[in-house]
Amino acid sequence: MATEAGATKVSVGQYVLQRLHEAGAVYAFGVPGDYVIRLFEVAQQCHTAGLFSPSIVNCCNELNASYAAYGYSAVKGIGALVVTYGVGELSAINGVAGAFEEMHPVIVVSGAPRRDVEASSVKLHHMWGPYRAPYDVYKHVTVAQAFLTDPVHVPAQVDGLVYECMKKRRPVFLSIPVDMIDEKVLGPTGPLVFAPLVAPATNFAICEHVVRETVARLQTAKLPVFVVDALVPRLQLEPLIAELLARAAGIPYAVTPLAKGAVPECSPLFLGVYHARWGTTEARKRVEASDAVVVLGEVLMAMSTISPSVEEKSLIKLREFSALVAGRELSPAPLEYILAKLAADAPVRRDCEPAPFMESDECHTALRPFVPARGALCLKRMWDLLGCFITEDSVVIADVGTSVYCSMNLLLPKGTIYVGQVSYESIGFSLPAALGALLAGGPKKSVFVVIGDGAFQMVAQELSTIIRHELKPFIFLVDNDGYTIERCIIDGPFDNIAKWKYALLPAVFGAQEGFALDARTEAELEAALAAMTAGTCSMVVAHVPPYDAPKNMQLSYAK
Repeated sequence: MATEAGATKVSVGQYVLQRLHEAGAVYAFGVPGDYVIRLFEVAQQCHTAGLFSPSIVNCCNELNASYAAYGYSAVKGIGALVVTYGVGELSAINGVAGAFEEMHPVIVVSGAPRRDVEASSVKLHHMWGPYRAPYDVYKHVTVAQAFLTDPVHVPAQVDGLVYECMKKRRPVFLSIPVDMIDEKVLGPTGPLVFAPLVAPATNFAICEHVVRETVARLQTAKLPVFVVDALVPRLQLEPLIAELLARAAGIPYAVTPLAKGAVPECSPLFLGVYHARWGTTEARKRVEASDAVVVLGEVLMAMSTISPSVEEKSLIKLREFSALVAGRELSPAPLEYILAKLAADAPVRRDCEPAPFMESDECHTALRPFVPARGALCLKRMWDLLGCFITEDSVVIADVGTSVYCSMNLLLPKGTIYVGQVSYESIGFSLPAALGALLAGGPKKSVFVVIGDGAFQMVAQELSTIIRHELKPFIFLVDNDGYTIERCIIDGPFDNIAKWKYALLPAVFGAQEGFALDARTEAELEAALAAMTAGTCSMVVAHVPPYDAPKNMQLSYAK
């Protein structure tokens, strides 16, 4: 470090890395291309000198790195991605778009060519248009962007970008020309400070009206019900929801697919996942018969839509900064403020009949003993056994396809973090996301991954990174000979994929013998899980029939 006029100066690279670390990104993920490799070196030098910086984990490609940052963010609250100009940025953009849609904050840091290239007509490698073309593309998948060209403005630009990422819970984009990385700037004068994330002008009279109206509806309704939506986990409001549900004892509750894992599920009041077309039987029945549906943390997505059969006068929807009461929008009314008031004022209802999802045959749960049957393995029985295997305070990651639909009926143990891509649905995200989740959660938090064979073939090489870092996930690879989810839409030879000997792959990637086991029967699956418990196995290849699709997935794609 250099000192000038009493103020500590650091390099731009060091400033950026320190702020990433302070925001919570102890690890970042990326690929060291030539425009950004100096930043990788600065990170290494910071570690050697005992300075704050993320450890940058080299991934097999930028797409997988973006998925890893997604998984890290889902567990830690923020993720970081470091890529090179052009090819790296475009390779990563699919994963960043998924983080944008699913509302997971990720800071994307990209290295760019020298600043003087912008004014010239010279085309350098990795360029495919104007100098700032990648920057312009990223405007569509991030909520804020910054291009660092003047050292004087770097601290304000970087701090502002991190703040926007945390405030809006979505990705941001930072481009650093390669000749800016070693420029000197004034170092941080203090740690990052985030102001409370509230509406700029809260109308307390409106808030009180919303609370009074909601409490009154909950008191007088014959069949009140809560539906918890995506903003609750994305804004990390689960503690307030737990207080509210405890206070409003007796009122049943469901979650939308985007809020899976946001509420206590081992309760007789939990109705399961609500979706107008394919949600659990009890959730659909209760919500659509209710005369007071209170949606907590609504987002305007198809996966969160309440059935049109529910009358508007019966609906109260609490959004991030507004509320919809019987069709009338009221704002500003911040969600966090409203939830805190409801947690204190909500009525107790002992007269509502419970309809516990955990006692339903749809439910995959440890509360029901699993006794292996003879014969071939099927999806439902596989998930029934997984329900007995997953432990408290763990992470469950379900890929797109049968995995995510089956996981909707999995009764999550206490403290479990659920990670999915229910809206964006980028097949294959889960395995690299597990890399991020494992590093975010640390050695005490188990990570369970369920991924189909088609999804695995898209990202298989990232298993080598997991093995390289000696991480211990529990991977369940569902081998059903192709894309079962697509077979539910149109069945044809295009849904078939190459047959791989999946259990042999870990050895190719450097794993010790016994890392993966095949299971074709319930007894073999139970034995494989026992090996997992003993720590000798980390991956089970579960062979199930190609047309074995869960009922909710069939309903989702029924014509």
